[in-house]
Amino acid sequence: MDYSPEEEQQQQCFAPGDQSVSLPPATQDNQTCEAPPPASTPPQQPVCVAPGMDNPLLSPLPPAGDDPNAQQCVDPNAQQSVDPNAQQSVDPNAQQCVDPNTQQSQAPIAVPPDLANSVDLVQMSVTELQVRASRIQTVLPQVSPDDQKLLQQELDEVKGELDGRAHTDDVNQHVSETISNASPGNEAWNGTYNFDSKFHTYANQATQTVVATINIHTVGTAENKAAWKQAVEAKWSNQVGMDVNPPDGQEGPPQHYNVRVVCNFVDDAGAADYEVKANSPGANEGGRAGIGGTTSMTGWGTNDTTDVTHEFGHMLGNPEEYFTTNGHDYTNGGTRQGFRDPGAGIMNNPAGPALATNYDSIRQSAARAIGVDESRCVIR
Repeated sequence: MDYSPEEEQQQQCFAPGDQSVSLPPATQDNQTCEAPPPASTPPQQPVCVAPGMDNPLLSPLPPAGDDPNAQQCVDPNAQQSVDPNAQQSVDPNAQQCVDPNTQQSQAPIAVPPDLANSVDLVQMSVTELQVRASRIQTVLPQVSPDDQKLLQQELDEVKGELDGRAHTDDVNQHVSETISNASPGNEAWNGTYNFDSKFHTYANQATQTVVATINIHTVGTAENKAAWKQAVEAKWSNQVGMDVNPPDGQEGPPQHYNVRVVCNFVDDAGAADYEVKANSPGANEGGRAGIGGTTSMTGWGTNDTTDVTHEFGHMLGNPEEYFTTNGHDYTNGGTRQGFRDPGAGIMNNPAGPALATNYDSIRQSAARAIGVDESRCVIR
């Protein structure tokens, strides 16, 4: 049989299951010749990625269990189906974990009223000052920058006041006074009297303030205590100053201190320097009676805000300035009555002012608190 050149080419026949078998054209009647099947892409092997590497490893690795350094194999043929209509449920009771190192910005808070209101630091105890300092430090990061400046200034003042309390002196001294030559009708004043003067002084060199405090316990009402405190401090506090002059042989200006006096009522009798009775108007003690029930250093009238300021002067170590006291003639040669004289000082006339000489015990105590000779300290 004649063949064309094209027919003479050997046919490529494939037996089922064979991929490449070459057969002559005339003898393979029982073979089935088929077109080569389309080339198929073999399934890809899972790609393994080593943690920390950008490029995948080309060879698959077996799973490594719980080894944190193990490579994780991802099958690229696997498809992850996501239902776009699926709803994700959120448990409202679930706790959310917050990284404590992550800072969350919050709106600044207002300065709390107990810190916004100005206070007199001199009137506060050491414990109260410490509590206030701690309170300011807690609130400081939570307020606005402008309020932070104000609170920081307050904190510096509180710390300065606490530092100033380091220079202290406690006074507990015996005072004796002998009164004579009382005018007719006032003979009950003649005699010798003894009492103790107790108060506490500190000198704050940063604020240049000397403070003398007396702690008093009484069963008087809150109204009584408020009225007495206001009257006493108005008469004694911020009335004079004290200069500390340079040592002998040295030149320079004196160091000036303002002198403050605090009448501090305490609830704990054990912490008091004095126990004061609250006398009703008309009270009498040994034939002596003052205004509104005031009778003595420890008997204050509930209807009095004048004579109590004189009695407070005794607590500060001042004797009477009546008639003739401790040999000093306060009648000025008989030209004055020697008792409640107009224009006289508070220890003669309770309505009068506290004189510079009436601060002498505070001056001596302040010198000890500062650590200088008292001769350098002068009340102005």
